[in-house]
Amino acid sequence: MITQKKLDKAPKLILLIEDNDDDILLTKMALNDIDNPPDLLVIKDGKEGLEYLLNVSNRQPSLTLLDLKLPAVDGLTVAEKISENNLLRKIPLVALTTSLEPSDINRCYDANVNSYLRKPVDFDEFKCLIQKTIEYWLELNIPATAR
Repeated sequence: MITQKKLDKAPKLILLIEDNDDDILLTKMALNDIDNPPDLLVIKDGKEGLEYLLNVSNRQPSLTLLDLKLPAVDGLTVAEKISENNLLRKIPLVALTTSLEPSDINRCYDANVNSYLRKPVDFDEFKCLIQKTIEYWLELNIPATAR
């Protein structure tokens, strides 16, 4: 069976906007256990994340994983700014956070976040969550195309 992943020539890019070094390391470790892992770009604050995404000369991610508690510009504001941009809002955006606050969840979905996931504390659960997220968004999902 030919999968979408096999049809794509270049590795896909995941943008991880996350300031917690432990969560960054766990994400890298989870990706290392995937066959043909996507490229990972880590940006540690929301302001730099937005600047990267808005710069059209930068390689655009196939998926953005976004923490909510970030320095400079918080993740909720990043999600809202992405939602306002016609090109950026087509990139799957997944909130990956420890928060279960109803206001955070609702604000994310109001900002057109595609999925809201709570970070597990256990590494094996975290690894499974990352791998399933990657499998869904980069292998199973059919993304929007640019017009």
